[in-house]
Amino acid sequence: MVPKRFTELFASHEASVVPTLVGLSVGDTGRVLHEWVARAEANDGPPPEDPPRSFHASTTLNDRVEASGSFDAVGGAFLLKALQLAEAPDVPGDERRTAAERRADALVEISRFYIDYQPTNPARRRRPHLDIIVQADGSRPAWTVDTGALIPTVDVHQFFCDGAIRRVVTDGHSVILDMGTLTRVVTTTMWLALAMRDRHCRFPGCDRPAHWCEAHHVWAWEDGGPTRLDNLVLLCSRHHHVVHKPGWSLKLLIENNAEVIATSPEGPVYRSHPPP
Repeated sequence: MVPKRFTELFASHEASVVPTLVGLSVGDTGRVLHEWVARAEANDGPPPEDPPRSFHASTTLNDRVEASGSFDAVGGAFLLKALQLAEAPDVPGDERRTAAERRADALVEISRFYIDYQPTNPARRRRPHLDIIVQADGSRPAWTVDTGALIPTVDVHQFFCDGAIRRVVTDGHSVILDMGTLTRVVTTTMWLALAMRDRHCRFPGCDRPAHWCEAHHVWAWEDGGPTRLDNLVLLCSRHHHVVHKPGWSLKLLIENNAEVIATSPEGPVYRSHPPP
């Protein structure tokens, strides 16, 4: 709280400052000490320049990314506020997530949201974000074009729901014979209709707004599920990932006011109705 260069000065003022702090809350104590430091700096001249912000991220041998950083007070305040707003509620039965895990999920969500709405391309839902290679017969794992990182199956199924797909026909491993046209699984018009119906994430208990969400195929697209409103539901990125995990199932009852029924691997059933 008190910079090292003012340690001796604070020691000389301690007898008069400490009694002032008695009985104050933690927040008020911090404000008093900040005021003392500000006055000390005014008498001592300008403080030393704050180190610049830094953030380090590197990919490990197993394709995980390790990150660390340091931020000034203003930048750190923006970061903490953004993480707080981006944190998604826990999935039923998943309350064991630590604070660090919640913040990591929130940072990924912020990154995904920025790519969707980056200032250089103001069009809604700019996609795709990642180029992923998937074997048509499923004989090999999927991987990213940019880094070659392997993609878990649960994430591949999530991308199938609301991504853009291009057919690439090859002869062996290297000779490309044909590249089909890029097709969007969910059109912009269909997305708008879905957003008007669901309005927010339809996972029971989640109200993350539509622009944070993706279109999920209840009957999986890769298994022949149609891309129609009666087979689509809005899910935020976190809950979209959850329902693709083994043991989870999701039903959409169009005939019952588009009710959503989610069943967890442990058996409990959760229900959700869209806003009127």
